[in-house]
Amino acid sequence: MIQLTCPCCQTQFPFEAGLLDDDGKRVAAVFAAMEPELARSLIGYLRLHKPAKRALSQKRALRLVSEAAELVASGEVSRNGAARPAPPQVWVQAMEQMLESRERLRLPLSGHGYLMEVAFGLADKIDAQAEKAREERMRSGRRADSAAPAAQETPLQRKLAWLRQQLNYGALSQEQFEAEVVAARAKFEN
Repeated sequence: MIQLTCPCCQTQFPFEAGLLDDDGKRVAAVFAAMEPELARSLIGYLRLHKPAKRALSQKRALRLVSEAAELVASGEVSRNGAARPAPPQVWVQAMEQMLESRERLRLPLSGHGYLMEVAFGLADKIDAQAEKAREERMRSGRRADSAAPAAQETPLQRKLAWLRQQLNYGALSQEQFEAEVVAARAKFEN
């Protein structure tokens, strides 16, 4: 029997066990379809749902991950009948904000209500800033179509942000980070 070691808790388990759980395979498939930054934040967010004295079941993890993936895929967040655009980065920021303030949360979380509140707050701020910029353009006499388009994050910027996050999480050493930055620049700047 082949034994594998969990990279998180160092517990050994049979290789076959990792392949037999259907819910576990479905959870992995949902994560595999996500951008790495979103997947990493969602893994941390899942820890906020773990009961204190036992593990989070694969069935519950699948439900939570699938629901969160649907929220992100919708591209918006709603509260009290108001909707705001919410790209994946808003959801990542919301999850990270929750993780940073976990000691103030009543754990374990039972659903995604608080995540939606935080995401709405972030999306609302972004929407308010965009509205303010539109109003300032109108006051200055510039037409909306003459304004410069909003800056989009480039693939290189996304990759560098993800690499910085990996370095901060300890997933990369400083040397690995620097090598990855050089490789990313070579790939995206040419």
